[in-house]
Amino acid sequence: MPLPTTGSISFSQINIELQRSSDATLSMGDSELRTLFDDTAGDISISTGRGKSWITAGSSDYQVQGTYTWKSPARGWNTLNVYVWGAGGGGSAYDVPMRFWRPGTVGGFSHFANSIIGYGGNPGESNWGQAMRPNQSKGGLAGGGDINVTGGNGTASTGGWSYNGGSSSTTIGIFPGGGGAGRKYTSVDPAGGGGGGYAQKTYTGYSVIAKNTDYTVVVGAGGAGASSGGYAGARGRVIINWS
Repeated sequence: MPLPTTGSISFSQINIELQRSSDATLSMGDSELRTLFDDTAGDISISTGRGKSWITAGSSDYQVQGTYTWKSPARGWNTLNVYVWGAGGGGSAYDVPMRFWRPGTVGGFSHFANSIIGYGGNPGESNWGQAMRPNQSKGGLAGGGDINVTGGNGTASTGGWSYNGGSSSTTIGIFPGGGGAGRKYTSVDPAGGGGGGYAQKTYTGYSVIAKNTDYTVVVGAGGAGASSGGYAGARGRVIINWS
């Protein structure tokens, strides 16, 4: 937490703010102390440090499908939070000329450091197809988080929801992670794609995530709707914030 804005400031408080042992050797000429105080040359007063914080809060938000490299803050964090949504599955539709149901495709999985994972929702098919393929339209799983929530299942009229993100939809999946709806044909209902799984993790130290280190982030692509008219699922998302 920041140094006090009023009253005295002790060397032990400065050491703790610099993420050192409270009794570490420290002088007013210490380079990190001067960086913290934002006063790198000349005479320096301890009162200059009032309200100063070593850690700078920040956030990275990955909303477009693809693979990225995220570098952790060099100064570290008190709390680092990671939120991951898998992509929604695509909805089904009836192929009139061919006279059979076409399923959508599975949503892509998203992850942080290959450890916090939101899997994509399963593709939708018809209510006939579900009897033969019981995983059709089911929401994606999640793992590695303090909170892990399976996405909502697609239904006869909607794509599945993704927790803390895309709600269910009767058309294109709602970002992030919502499943795409199926397209109805006469009296036979299609099935929407499942919603993406959701995982959330909080880190308070450096035993798992190290400072100033590169980590891979992947955002999954939404599942395609059936070529004969189903709706696409929404892409996934990864948010990282720290303070």
